[in-house]
Amino acid sequence: MVQKPIIHMHEVGQRIPFDVSLYRSIAFSRTHPRDLVAAREKLQHAVDVVLSPNYQVENPVTNARGRLRLEHAATPEQKVVIDQLRAIEDRLAGLESPSRPQARGRSLPSSSPYINDNYISPYMVGEIVEHAKFGIGEIVEIEGSKLTIQFSASFGLKRVVDAFVYYPAK
Repeated sequence: MVQKPIIHMHEVGQRIPFDVSLYRSIAFSRTHPRDLVAAREKLQHAVDVVLSPNYQVENPVTNARGRLRLEHAATPEQKVVIDQLRAIEDRLAGLESPSRPQARGRSLPSSSPYINDNYISPYMVGEIVEHAKFGIGEIVEIEGSKLTIQFSASFGLKRVVDAFVYYPAK
C-alpha cells in the first residue's frame, strides 16, 4: 500500500482535532483576500515539501498503523514503556483541555511545533505580534517555526519560535 501525504488546513479560530494537533496545519482565514493568498502560498510550499524525494510520510493514519504494529510486536519491557508514554499523553491532554485557564487571558498555541524548516508557520511577514518579554513587534522574516521580529528600539531584532508569540489584544 502506498502511503500518501496529508496536508492539514484549518480555519483561524477553529480547534484542531486531537489527532491532527501533533502535526503542522495551515491556518487560513476568509476575512481578507490577502489571507487567502497567504494560505495558498503556504499550501504551495507544503505541496513542494511533500513532493520532495526525501520526504518521509507521517500523518495520523501512518502514526496509528505504526502504533498498532509496535503494540503487537512489543516485548514485555517495551509494553511498560508504552504504558508510561500513554500516561504522559493523558496528563498532557489534561493540561491542554479547553477548561484550563489561559495565560493572562490570551490564547496561546495548544502545542508547540518542532523547530524545523518544514513546519509552516501560521504567521505572515508584516504581521504585528506580541511576545511576553519583548512586547509588540513586526515579523520581518519567517523560517519554519522561527520568526525574526523587529521589536522596539530597546529590544531590537529578535528571533523567536512562533509558539511564543500571539496576536495582541484589540
